[in-house]
Amino acid sequence: SLAFHHTASSLRLLQAVLDVDLESLVLCVSVGPGAGQRPLGDTDSSLYPLGSYGAHCLITALYGLLLQKQELLLGVSVNCLGSLLGFLQRRSPSTAQHVVCQPWSRFLLYSLLNSGESCLLHPATLTLLTLLLRYGSRVVVWEPDLCQVLEAVEKRGLNELGENTTQALRQLLTQLQCSIFHTPPTEESRLRANTLMESLNSQPPTANDNLPTSILYPTLMYPGDPPHTHTHTHTHSYSIKDS
Repeated sequence: SLAFHHTASSLRLLQAVLDVDLESLVLCVSVGPGAGQRPLGDTDSSLYPLGSYGAHCLITALYGLLLQKQELLLGVSVNCLGSLLGFLQRRSPSTAQHVVCQPWSRFLLYSLLNSGESCLLHPATLTLLTLLLRYGSRVVVWEPDLCQVLEAVEKRGLNELGENTTQALRQLLTQLQCSIFHTPPTEESRLRANTLMESLNSQPPTANDNLPTSILYPTLMYPGDPPHTHTHTHTHSYSIKDS
């Protein structure tokens, strides 16, 4: 519908602005009364002009759009979420970590993973898993989340996956290999993930392989852990009709 197309266009604009840290020569970003004045609080100041409240409102809105499971909005919503988390990580890592570890992140993931195979293996769902792993969320668990994905892929077969699903799966498995908080619970799980990755790498390259994709880094540390590598993400918008 026209409303969905308007929402999708707005999300693409928001994603582009977040990717440049809300700083643009052609667009003025202001939020609420008193806009233009940097707040005194550490978190609100670092997230200016979005602020902590604005960031949580955006997260809530994007999660709500993903929960609708509307085909036109799934891809643009998860891409915008990735840009928002990247902005939060650059400005206030503790806020990014807080967001991905909250119960509503678990609720969203559970809803998408348990809405049928088409939703389970949707590029947006796989990308959400990758984002949660990248930013150190502990709401993702091997049993049943990751094993559920592996089983669904094995059941359908790699050759039956669309190009975008295949690309999203490759990014998920690559991120999983970097995650220090999500090591396979059993040798069987590790072998299953490695076998899938090897099978993906043996496939001939596709048109999507030449497009910019997310740069994957080791999972971010929690407070008190050793320093981590800085994360910067380039997100590519994909068509989502081939899941």
